[in-house]
Amino acid sequence: MILWKFFFKIDIDTYTPQTKLFGLQNLTLSDVESTSEHYLPIHASSGGFYLALDCNFRRLFVLFSDPYSLLYGPEVGKRVQNQVRENVTHYASVQPPGVPNSKRHSKYEQWLLENPELCVRPESRCGVFNWGLWMERGHESRGPVITPDTNAVPARLEQFLLGAIEKDQRDKMREAIQSLPASCKELWCKSDKECFALRACLVNVLTEPHVDCGDMGWAMISPFGNFDGGEFCIADLGRRFAFHEGHIAAIRSRRLVHFTRKWVGSRISLVSTMHRALIPHCTKRCDSGERVSAERSDGRGEGEPAQKGPSGGLRARGNGYLV
Repeated sequence: MILWKFFFKIDIDTYTPQTKLFGLQNLTLSDVESTSEHYLPIHASSGGFYLALDCNFRRLFVLFSDPYSLLYGPEVGKRVQNQVRENVTHYASVQPPGVPNSKRHSKYEQWLLENPELCVRPESRCGVFNWGLWMERGHESRGPVITPDTNAVPARLEQFLLGAIEKDQRDKMREAIQSLPASCKELWCKSDKECFALRACLVNVLTEPHVDCGDMGWAMISPFGNFDGGEFCIADLGRRFAFHEGHIAAIRSRRLVHFTRKWVGSRISLVSTMHRALIPHCTKRCDSGERVSAERSDGRGEGEPAQKGPSGGLRARGNGYLV
């Protein structure tokens, strides 16, 4: 079943989210929760998807309710979901994620105080991994650098879905990555069809109202785990979406204010994107023969930097699926 909605007051080319953003960022976590309670709840039926369009019929947001079955079939699709959850959980148990340090997680300590079970048990984990290439905030002249957490994280399904949503952007992202020298891709890029240069893995971290001003355009988000709640909210649309394991959302992340509501249980969120500043750097370096740094960065990026040294390679169990 397809659910769709036109938002005639939004033109994605001219729309600015600052008014919505400033109002929400000044609220406490409880106030944000209360405000979002008034958003219209949306439940995409199994096997269906929700589509939001602007006044010119361009896509703003897409929610796929069961894309794993679409691509892999029901049995293998469920196996992939289980394997992703187990792989990330196991990885976080041997390589704890870093403490987030960005506006989208500014109330991190308050969240932990409200949910001490996320960090007090020996097996509990709460933090952020960043895998791939990013642009360090305040040091853009250095060009793209490899994040401290980087290791190989293939994502076949999200590449397929982004192509269905906006093929031109996917191809542009793919071409940028293909232009990079092999020396800076060998740690994280295992496919010549890769189109996401950066992935964030949020382990039990609440995402507060924000826009991703450094993103190129679309971001893909996939939740995993056993939890209740955790609705995905878009303030500009006045909607809150049921967002469970097996769902994938695509959003114009630098144009729309988005956040996650509170949940109970264990929740992992994988976010795939590319910093738009990477595109001209890739083109320039490719044309001039320069090389992107193969050194890992400990500086502050557009995403959440890890507060630790470089992590080891991913020792995933089973078949190694990570979407």
